[in-house]
Amino acid sequence: MIVVMNRIRLKTLVEEMTDNLKIEKTGEFLLIKSSPTAKIYGLWFYFSSGRMGRFFKDLVSRTGVTPYIAGKQQKKTNVDALLLIEEKKEQEKEKKRKEAKQEEQERVRLHAFERERVRKEKEKMLSATAPPSSSTSTAAAATAAAAPSTPASRNLAEAVSLGQKDFGAALEKMLVLEKAARTSEDATATTNVLVAIATLCHQHKEYNSLGENVVQLSKRRGLIKASMKAMIKHCISFLDDLEYDTQMALIDTLLQVTDGKIYIEKQRARLVLRLAHVREKEGKVEEAAKVLQGVQVETFGAMKLVEKTDYILEQMRLLLLSKDMVRTQIVSRKINEKVLAGEAFQEQKIRFNQQMVTYHQHKAEHLKIAKNYHQIYTTPKIQADVSKKLENLKLVCLYVCLSEYCSEQQDFIHRVSLDDNLSQIPLFKTLVDLFILQEVMKVEEVKEKFVKEFEALPGYDEVCWSHLKDRIIEHNLLVISSYYTTITTERLASLLNTTEADSERHLSRLVVANTLWAKINRPARTITFRKKLAPNQVLNEWTSDVSKLLGLVENTVHLINRENMIYG
Repeated sequence: MIVVMNRIRLKTLVEEMTDNLKIEKTGEFLLIKSSPTAKIYGLWFYFSSGRMGRFFKDLVSRTGVTPYIAGKQQKKTNVDALLLIEEKKEQEKEKKRKEAKQEEQERVRLHAFERERVRKEKEKMLSATAPPSSSTSTAAAATAAAAPSTPASRNLAEAVSLGQKDFGAALEKMLVLEKAARTSEDATATTNVLVAIATLCHQHKEYNSLGENVVQLSKRRGLIKASMKAMIKHCISFLDDLEYDTQMALIDTLLQVTDGKIYIEKQRARLVLRLAHVREKEGKVEEAAKVLQGVQVETFGAMKLVEKTDYILEQMRLLLLSKDMVRTQIVSRKINEKVLAGEAFQEQKIRFNQQMVTYHQHKAEHLKIAKNYHQIYTTPKIQADVSKKLENLKLVCLYVCLSEYCSEQQDFIHRVSLDDNLSQIPLFKTLVDLFILQEVMKVEEVKEKFVKEFEALPGYDEVCWSHLKDRIIEHNLLVISSYYTTITTERLASLLNTTEADSERHLSRLVVANTLWAKINRPARTITFRKKLAPNQVLNEWTSDVSKLLGLVENTVHLINRENMIYG
């Protein structure tokens, strides 16, 4: 077995093998050239004196053969020893990598174990170190009297006790403790110190100092987000007990601190909602709506869906109060009506549809109003209350009758007429049936029979009656057009119980809306409800009618013969 060890050994080996190889020195490399009688598989090889084993290993991996030098004597160069040496080196490197990985895993495990131990210790002394929400001096004394188990908690308890006597010294000591806890990345201790600082300022009514410290602490390097979030929540709990000026100042400070921070976006949204309610109480409805609509609460992942829906409904309510109908429509589209179908969203479903009723009343979209009331009517909470159920069903009947004639309106009114609860309100059942039947209605009779009942419903006024009167006239026009091909304007006005000008106005509107076809002949004072058909169309209709007639005659003859055969 021949092993290539270095440059001298390689040269000696080659000289022993053949005299036909030409070896040249190129820097730290040896260039071996093949001659016609001594071939190295037709390749040029560059051998590095320090990396021969790597070269041979690479050659084996690329060619799949063991390299040898072919000369006159056909001596074979075996490099298995070099391959074994390189393999041993790789194994040693792999062993070192595994050892390093095991050391890293052990270090992580020990670190996690230590953190868990510290967390359990902090939980045990949490009641002693964390100031309660009441923020009273008695609670502070109890906190100081508790026996903490760590130096940090004992120092905090001493600072809380000192706060009963000297506010400045206690605050300074707490700030030192905060820095120590923050730099050591102790989240629990940092949270306790920040909450204690807020409580101390609240106990001594030092709200200016509270605002300054909140701003300063929010800008500290290495800020622990969970600790800052706990401090903000604790500060929000103080707002209900403060006077107006102090409350507004603290709200502005907290809004400044929470601006642009995703981890406290939910607390910021609640602060904005509180500020909007304050502006509403002051009579500044437009300002309140503007403040609240700046919060894109639908993008918040930390907020629950129910709270998010309530927030959007509050935005809609303020926009409706400020008469901003365009933004109301935009905000309403943020609520998925499929979500409102859930059992947990019954209150939100009722509020949403009530607000949409207000929005649609602004545009007099009666069919959409009827559908909103129908959504309220089908809510299980409303179905459980008989009075509310029947009231909403009455509103559905009224507004579906106020809706303009169209295929959607006809489908909806027929579905409403099939409701079993209509039997409990027979007057409104009669009203729905009048608009379904192909019969002419009299405006005076409808007014005398139904108006008193309508006036008891919320939202009904003289405008609603004028719209209902128009719907009655339009219904009568549709009925007349189905029975008459041609009618005089005088006769049409008498059937509608109105003037010729009014009847022509209603007829023109239906024609423009493509609800029916009509042609007015003013000189002759006639109205035609049928289009003039082409001769081919007339012939086709006549042929169809004759075919139907002959079919009926044939069927009749067959039935007569059948009776004669059975009973004859």
